[in-house]
Amino acid sequence: MMNDPTDITGLAKLISESVSSLVGICATNDFRIPRLEEDFTRESEAFRSNKDASKAATVIAAAAFRLAAILLPPGETIFQTVTGHLKSAALRVAITCHVPEILREAGPQGLHSSDIAEKSGVDDMKLARLLRYLSNRHIFREVTPDVFAHNRISGVLDTGKSVDNLLRDPESKYDGTNGFGALAEHFLSEGHKGSAYLVENMKDPKTSHSAEVNEAPLQRGIGTDMTYWEWFTQPENLYPRRRFGIAMKGIAEIEPPNFIANAFDWKSLPSDRPIVDVGGGIGNSSMAILKAFPQLRAVVQDIPIVTEQATEFWKKELPDDVVSQRIKLQAHNFFTPQPITNASVFLLKEILHDWPDAQAVKILTHLRKAAMPDTRLIIFDSVIPYTCNTPSTNVGEFEAEGSGIPGLSLGAASEMPYSRDIAMMVWLNAQEHTLDQFHRLFELSGWRMVRVTRNGSAMDCVEAFPS
Repeated sequence: MMNDPTDITGLAKLISESVSSLVGICATNDFRIPRLEEDFTRESEAFRSNKDASKAATVIAAAAFRLAAILLPPGETIFQTVTGHLKSAALRVAITCHVPEILREAGPQGLHSSDIAEKSGVDDMKLARLLRYLSNRHIFREVTPDVFAHNRISGVLDTGKSVDNLLRDPESKYDGTNGFGALAEHFLSEGHKGSAYLVENMKDPKTSHSAEVNEAPLQRGIGTDMTYWEWFTQPENLYPRRRFGIAMKGIAEIEPPNFIANAFDWKSLPSDRPIVDVGGGIGNSSMAILKAFPQLRAVVQDIPIVTEQATEFWKKELPDDVVSQRIKLQAHNFFTPQPITNASVFLLKEILHDWPDAQAVKILTHLRKAAMPDTRLIIFDSVIPYTCNTPSTNVGEFEAEGSGIPGLSLGAASEMPYSRDIAMMVWLNAQEHTLDQFHRLFELSGWRMVRVTRNGSAMDCVEAFPS
């Protein structure tokens, strides 16, 4: 009989059974479950590559979060959300003061807050209080009073660069990194300021029902009438623009290994027709595909300033593909007619969630007009699960909403899609979409959804054909 996830005894049993299952899977497949105190490595996440292990870990965490919600005083749970902006501010201080790199150079024994503060040029007592605040939520660890060190969570923020290098050239902090630190700082900067004005934006009659990209809370937060994308292009915003490009690479760090290459049957595509990576940035997605499937070719499209950056990126990483034109980098505005009419796939990774629905329909309509009858539309975005139990849907491989365990919402064990959704609201008056909302976008633009695949990531793979 299934455990009752509304009862603490049932939750405890569910956790125990799932832990046993996870341990067994790891033993069979020679995986190791890492300790919180150890350094982060990509290898320490290997157990999540097993679908059953990943699901068991998620269920354990979801049940643990629900157990905490039941047993903690309601006021404590509310206050953990009330003070979220303070945790964000504390983490932004740690990142911009290069604390992750300082602690890596200090080693596992850690470093006293006075020494950390001296290296980063801030007040000792204030920094110690902020690091203790973060350590209480398992980001960094306090080894002895006022002595702090890394754990595997804080370790993901480390750029791997020397502190001297960062102090000498802070503008290039994230160049050549995996991008996760850039992603974290991206969320903690302009968007953090914009989120403080969310209620004012919703209450103001001028902006309360607006779906204009330049009337989001962000505009109030940073004091501009420009859209986020226009603001990016200003000369004084070179650093956040540079950081954003690298941050998109950082998305890969929170995806399962080889996520893009494994999310779709790329090898089934014809070799004489290109994959068109629409709004593809510098081309990280296309590069992952071309590295895994050497018979394919691609076109990466974006605005000119990004295409210039992409050219340098590809010349450095895969110069032969640039010379042979296996990869083409094309300046294109996706609100204008699509110039490529023989695409095997139109790929949109994290594009639709950047725009209000009216603009999203325009993007999809242009692609539909350029599509051949067998052209596939592949979208990588979050399909937002409802937090209540819903009937299983019949869209290809799409699984039932939530955890599949009646009464158990995944909660904080799967918060990323919901956080991204609100971030899009704050930055761009845009959104992630539920399955029903995706259906509506496709109906309005001439596409037919055929499959939605979950891969244990914050992003899902949505496939459609011309209708």
